[in-house]
Amino acid sequence: MSKQISISQTDLINFSASNGVTKISKVKSIYSRDDYHPAQDFYKSLREELIDYVKLKKSKKELFDFLDDLPDSKKYPKFLPLIKGYLSLIGRKKPLWFKPPQKIWTYKSLDVRINPELGFDINGEKFIIKLYFKEEPIGKKNALLHLRLMQKTLCTGIYTGYQCVILDLRNKKQHQLPNNFDISIDALLEGEAESFLKIWSSFDRKSA
Repeated sequence: MSKQISISQTDLINFSASNGVTKISKVKSIYSRDDYHPAQDFYKSLREELIDYVKLKKSKKELFDFLDDLPDSKKYPKFLPLIKGYLSLIGRKKPLWFKPPQKIWTYKSLDVRINPELGFDINGEKFIIKLYFKEEPIGKKNALLHLRLMQKTLCTGIYTGYQCVILDLRNKKQHQLPNNFDISIDALLEGEAESFLKIWSSFDRKSA
């Protein structure tokens, strides 16, 4: 029996956004990296602050004070456009926060952790939100792929009817799954997972 491989949804997003040999590099970086440690998570403090902004009803000033108080000054220019994008996308909405569901999507020996950061209730409409931090835009096709992954994995049971959203913070873009999306996108999703596994297995053979 093959050992289960565990990656995050962000890992799969970055992989599916890559082309050609770049996909090999993405898998290699995941294959060879150390186990997760909070100290090595570049965006951890920012994710927590963006959650608390809504959860604890913080002010915009508190968000910018967080930037000024960063112990690592190198993070300031990286975090500033993300915070500005976040505030721009929320606008004048006053969402109520709820803890979003988190589950595992499994394809063969690949486990993908579906881990949205935010749950927003806006005038009774419920949104499950994934934050995207990278400089290059996520792209419409890749966003749809991962919105579908979130929908089919998370929006069941008590979460049926909830809407999934990806917020591309640097580029100030909000992506949602259209009502008339093509269900064949599921085959594309499985194709990306299959490609990931094949590349991963090539590193397994080299290390054996």
